[in-house]
Amino acid sequence: MKWHRMIPACLLLAAIAAGCGTHPAPTAIRTSASDAPVLTAAVAATAQVYDPVIRPEDFVDSVDNPFFPLVPGTTLRYRQATEDGTETDDVTVTKRREIILGVRTTVVHDQAYLDGVLAEDTFDFYAQHRDGSVWYFGEDTKTLDPQGHVISTLGSWEAGVDGAKPGIIMLAHPA
Repeated sequence: MKWHRMIPACLLLAAIAAGCGTHPAPTAIRTSASDAPVLTAAVAATAQVYDPVIRPEDFVDSVDNPFFPLVPGTTLRYRQATEDGTETDDVTVTKRREIILGVRTTVVHDQAYLDGVLAEDTFDFYAQHRDGSVWYFGEDTKTLDPQGHVISTLGSWEAGVDGAKPGIIMLAHPA
């Protein structure tokens, strides 16, 4: 459902991919037995591992990136027609803060409605690095049935839990 949720994921993947640009792309070789691509040990050894170092003192108290400002009290409403009906998404920057990996994050409440019925209720966690980039530290999401009962929390994650890592959602100076 949440079409705009794909935007942060795409931005994160683009940022990660941009960081990988200095290394040669792994190449596949074909085996005679199965003719399936296989990475050689030498090629796999050149692959870059994403493992950001998070130092809480490197993060500032508010998110004021001009491309992704999070001012408490701000509410944005998105609406689109889908094949399932009309989806409305209310995104509100709360005054709440959550500490994740020692970083004080800003909590954003995101509620998605399908034809006026709440279908997903999510809290997203963001923090700004002192260089101006905005980091995404996780989300607590609940998918609801039409009666308001939680039917799934799939998609919930928190940086530092079960190997989850935060990522940059908005660069300080995107180009």
